[in-house]
Amino acid sequence: MTAFSDAAHVLARPFTTYAALGAEIDPSPARALAWGLVALQLSIAAMVSLTTAGRLVAAHVVGPVLAWAFVPALQLVALAAAWASVRRESTLPFVRLAALYFAGHGPWYALFAAVEAVAIFAPDGGNALLALLGSGALPVALLVTIVWGAVLTAALFRAGARLTRARAARAVAIFYGCYVLFIVGYYTLVGQLLPRFGVLE
Repeated sequence: MTAFSDAAHVLARPFTTYAALGAEIDPSPARALAWGLVALQLSIAAMVSLTTAGRLVAAHVVGPVLAWAFVPALQLVALAAAWASVRRESTLPFVRLAALYFAGHGPWYALFAAVEAVAIFAPDGGNALLALLGSGALPVALLVTIVWGAVLTAALFRAGARLTRARAARAVAIFYGCYVLFIVGYYTLVGQLLPRFGVLE
């Protein structure tokens, strides 16, 4: 299956699909991981281009791929920390676990597609998105996406890695704890967060 077809299956039946994928022997997990990374980056780039220009523009695609490369990088580091805490209880190699994790980005693909549809088909895409933001619809959609993604991550560790409920919960907690910490640390380092609290260099 491709990166997007795996994402669709995981999205529809996360525990069943992850159990099946985790039991499969993938001869090239590194390639599956690479496809997952490419799919995520291109999805982000496409959303940026379509919401800013209403079409795919090369400069708008290449720039976001580079600018948002830190997201999958931080996800991989957080995933490695979670995997390290349970690797003795699971026979799933890290590269395979990471490939399956990136197959669980279906909620984000769905959100991106919805935002892109509004930007393209609404008479005034920019104002339509601002209206959705002001009405609370877009923040609610974002919250649903985050929660939905967390459920898929739990399914990854519980069914894909075949961990007990307690160990899967621990892995999920470590993953999101590290990920949030890394995100805050990243924006602190690049000077995006401190000025918002009145802390200037």
